[in-house]
Amino acid sequence: MRSIVLLLLASCLLLTCNKRGSDTQEHIPLKMLLGICISDHAMVLGNPNPESEQITSLFLGDEVHYLGETQEDKGSSFLYIELAEGTKAWVDAKAIILNATPAAVINPTAIFEQPHSGSLQKGSLHPAEFIVATDDNYGWYQVSGINQAKCGWVPKSAISLERDDVYIASMAWGDLLDQNGNILKKELPYFIKSIPNQDSKLAQYLQGIYEEEISNAIEESITDYEKNYYTELRTPEE
Repeated sequence: MRSIVLLLLASCLLLTCNKRGSDTQEHIPLKMLLGICISDHAMVLGNPNPESEQITSLFLGDEVHYLGETQEDKGSSFLYIELAEGTKAWVDAKAIILNATPAAVINPTAIFEQPHSGSLQKGSLHPAEFIVATDDNYGWYQVSGINQAKCGWVPKSAISLERDDVYIASMAWGDLLDQNGNILKKELPYFIKSIPNQDSKLAQYLQGIYEEEISNAIEESITDYEKNYYTELRTPEE
């Protein structure tokens, strides 16, 4: 009889523990729902409508916490968020990607529809572009670019998740890249000087481009000099 009672007590205890574990899994704290801003100068609003007072702005790569509430107004969706300093506000859902990892493009790559190189190509990404990774599949990341453009799968070898590289990519938008993500060569020397960590992968890549530009310019100058020199030798004196 005593064995039966002990067995019943053990069963009840096991069920209680399982239930508590289940409850813990189901009720994930809302602050765990991290969002990344994928737009530059996204308006943070006091209320979920486009005409609401603007509180502040979010910039590319800024992190927010999604508080689990979404509202629709005039065809737009707004997420209820908490900023890093604790302010609670609303932001257009198109400006935020939830459960994503900020990343930087460090090598040129095509964007594929599926995680293999035989699938349809949907565009391309250039070094120093800021993106977010939303999923991974073996040697591939599913990514989304600025303003949720340039979406698809890219090889992991083209992407860096390192904090220094991500910071450089967030700086590059507007300072180094044009609207298509191409590097503005004339801005390169000034941009490189502003990079805090010159040893990061992306910094090294940009430095390599700059050195190649210098080498090409020197070679072009020598070629022009030689051309002018021999032209003058062939020109008869008056």
